[in-house]
Amino acid sequence: MKSVNAAIVAWLGSALIGSAAASDFSGIYALRGENPDGSRYTGQLQIRPLGPAWAVEWLQPSPAHGIGISDGQTLVVAFGGRRCGVVAWDISGDGSLDGQWTTDGPIGRETATPMASGRGLAGRYVVAGRNPDGSAYRGTLDLRADTGGYALQWQTGNDYLGTALEYGGVLAGAWGAGCGVVVYRLGDGGLTGIWRTPGNGTGRETLFPR
Repeated sequence: MKSVNAAIVAWLGSALIGSAAASDFSGIYALRGENPDGSRYTGQLQIRPLGPAWAVEWLQPSPAHGIGISDGQTLVVAFGGRRCGVVAWDISGDGSLDGQWTTDGPIGRETATPMASGRGLAGRYVVAGRNPDGSAYRGTLDLRADTGGYALQWQTGNDYLGTALEYGGVLAGAWGAGCGVVVYRLGDGGLTGIWRTPGNGTGRETLFPR
């Protein structure tokens, strides 16, 4: 990876780019959610295209911004901090990860191969990726179990820290100071998903088109 601005470490899901046009998520949504402690909230959210990615803005109950990537049926969004990156990996049967990532719209790609097998997702991976400008990078990625998800650390010339959760065969993550991640799945009535912030359990959120 380069800098957080140009292309940071890696996050991806190979299927995501090819079918990104399958669904248009843009619009205003009413939302209903549940925090990790069980308390509930309601609000409003807006999604708009950002090149091949998606810009997401929570309008209520608390203003927040995010950036998302999609495979047409799943929308993965990093949110919260001033500069967040988002990554979505498909989880292969052999434990390897293959996906895509972005910080501001242009898409990068990355694969992560476990250095040891039979330990679930937690462990160290060898990563190989390509930045949005076409330049290549290599390094390692460490996944550590962390309260309902995973803590992430890339070493690709610079260190990058993030948080992740697994949902429906996708490992979704965010990196950057204070950044969390949410994974939505498209359904008949809208989008239903789960989310987490670093060191916390998972919450739930459902979006209804307005």
